[in-house]
Amino acid sequence: MKRASSESTSSATAAKKLSTFNNTGGFTADSIPQHHYHLGENNYAVVSDFGNVLNVHIRKFKTNENGRIFPTKNGVSFSPYVWESLVTEMDNSSLPSETGKVLIVRDTLFLTSAWIENVPCVSFQRYVTKQDFSR
Repeated sequence: MKRASSESTSSATAAKKLSTFNNTGGFTADSIPQHHYHLGENNYAVVSDFGNVLNVHIRKFKTNENGRIFPTKNGVSFSPYVWESLVTEMDNSSLPSETGKVLIVRDTLFLTSAWIENVPCVSFQRYVTKQDFSR
């Protein structure tokens, strides 16, 4: 036999929290939202709290014909723990390097850097290793 709940079903359901990137209206260069940090060109670092999980996103954004800025699918996200390790690695390394240096941060993030036509370039990718589960 089921017990009757003293709370109504509407109050028992938590309000759905929207993602930082679900802002369909975009923003302008004069009104960059809280927790968005311009890294240069069309690149932004964004700190988001979605589903009670804190993440750092480094993402390419695009500007439409009206001057509004929107996120693209090009980017990478990771935990603050990986972000802290990345910052430490970048402080200890000379990036970008002349030789196309490669860094792997916390077995999670693959970072390459190089000078291309006298412009410093950095590439972030998720680092995935193949695991053998055949036991």
